[in-house]
Amino acid sequence: MYVFDSGAFIELFRYYYADTFKSLWDKFDELIETRKIISVMEVKRELEDYDDRLANWVKAHNYVFLKPNQEEVDVIKHIYSNRNFEYNIKMKDKMHYCSEADPFVVAKAKIMGYKVVSTERYKNNGAKVPNLCEYEGVEHLSVEEFMKNEKWHF
Repeated sequence: MYVFDSGAFIELFRYYYADTFKSLWDKFDELIETRKIISVMEVKRELEDYDDRLANWVKAHNYVFLKPNQEEVDVIKHIYSNRNFEYNIKMKDKMHYCSEADPFVVAKAKIMGYKVVSTERYKNNGAKVPNLCEYEGVEHLSVEEFMKNEKWHF
C-alpha cells in the first residue's frame, strides 16, 4: 500500500490524461477506493490551491488525505530532531521548492507500514523524501516503480 506525495499526484495528472490512459485510471481509482493509496492533509493543502483537474480531483476525494495521529507526530519529531533535516526542510520550504508535507508523508507510511511514492531522488546530505524514507526505514518508490510494483502493463 502507498502514501503519495504531491509530486506523484502531479506527475500522474500531468502526463497520464484520463481520456487517453483509461485503463491506468481504472486501476488507480480502484486503489483509491480500496484505500491502498492514501496521502496526508498537508499534501491536500498543496494541491487544492490550483484551479486545475488535479485540484478538482483532490476536492472530490477528501477522504484520501488523512490527519496525523500521535504516533506519526512522534515520527515527525524524530525527523526534525536530525539537525540536517530540520535545517534543509525549512530552508527549502522558504525557497518554495520543498514542502513541509514531506515528513508527514514519511511518518504516515512508517506508522501504517506503507511505501512512499514521490518524484524526488535521493541526494547526499539532502532532506528529500527518499532521504527521509531512508532515515526512517520506509521504502520509497518513484511513480514508475509504483506501476511496476503493481504489475501494471498498458
